[in-house]
Amino acid sequence: MKGFNLVANTMAGLMCLGMAMPQVPIMAQSPTTHFAQNVKIEDIAVSDGVLKGKVVNTQGQLQADIFVTASLQGALVSQVISNESGEFTLSNLGTGLYELQAGETISTVRLWSGAAPPAAKSNVLIVTGSTERGQILSHRNLGMGTLTTAVVVTGAIITAVVVANDDNKSPASP
Repeated sequence: MKGFNLVANTMAGLMCLGMAMPQVPIMAQSPTTHFAQNVKIEDIAVSDGVLKGKVVNTQGQLQADIFVTASLQGALVSQVISNESGEFTLSNLGTGLYELQAGETISTVRLWSGAAPPAAKSNVLIVTGSTERGQILSHRNLGMGTLTTAVVVTGAIITAVVVANDDNKSPASP
């Protein structure tokens, strides 16, 4: 019986210790960045290094006073603020693969001067705002907290079984 009491008390102590300790990852991991698998690159034909476009939100409403930048290989090349009609004009652009940023939205475009592919557009439309719906559940959300919960529940079950099997009878005196 003393063995059962020892196990029950040990499990109860471990459960309390597990609840009192901070939640930390089991193994140290560097932060991960998730990139889109299929980045859509639009071909845009520019003339004299000038790119024209519009900024709208996900409902199609024109977005005024949005800061728009164009970067080539991480270096800022041109920047402007959209007008009241959501229109902008970026200048001093050459050919190449550019990242256009309007607010928090980043689009990738390939600018052509001269012989552009037939599918190339003459301007760009940037849609700002997130189109994600719902909650993203990653492996980090299921980390140490779930493990601690599992240990606490298992300990509670073991403690309940040990207590139920313990008669709490005193030994008869001789």
